[in-house]
Parts: sequence; C-alpha cells; structure tokens
Amino acid sequence: MTRMWMVDPEILCNQHLLGEHKEVHQANGTLKKKMKITGFIRSNCIEPMAIQSRHDDLANELIKRKMNHKSPLEAVDICYLSDEEQKSRIDIDENMCELIRRCSKCRKKAEEKSYCKF
Repeated sequence: MTRMWMVDPEILCNQHLLGEHKEVHQANGTLKKKMKITGFIRSNCIEPMAIQSRHDDLANELIKRKMNHKSPLEAVDICYLSDEEQKSRIDIDENMCELIRRCSKCRKKAEEKSYCKF
C-alpha cells in the first residue's frame, strides 16, 4: 500500500526513507492516471497537496545520507479530485505511533532526536 508517513525524514531508517520515496512516486503516478484515491485518504496514507514538497524533503534527506537521488517528480494536476480529497491531511501523530510500533530502527532514531513521546 502506498503510504506517506509525513514524519520528519531524519527519523526514518534507510529502508523507510527509500520506501516512502518510492511510494511518493507511486502516488504521483496514481494521480497522473486520474485514479481514485479515496481508500488511501481514508487509511491516512496520502496527502495529495503535499506530494511535491514531501518528495523534495525525502530527496534532500537521501542526499544528506549520501544516497543517490536521480528521480525528479513531475508535477501533477489534482483538480480532478474533490475539494475534500485535495485538502485531506495525514494524521502525523497517528503515523508516528504506527511507524515506531513497526520499526525498531525508526523508533531508536525518534528517541535519539527526542521526537518520540509515545
């Protein structure tokens, strides 16, 4: 499932950083094809208006970690989505809880950066 964690990229382990970067590209491709994303929005997984900025944040973190980034993101028109879908926001606190539950490496980075209050 495509998921934008939307947490500070610094706390993502390499696997989650690379994974979210790939999934942002997948989400962008879904929007380019004008496919429905209602389920992704309901599942707290996509924030359409943040795709470009999130990609840029993830790409900057990849470069900071001396990882390759050679995949610019093509801007996509999301006006086919309803106003509610366009403006949907991810619950970052909920995603943070889920991320640190799933991944001990991300949990450790969150604790080191004092991001973790959970």
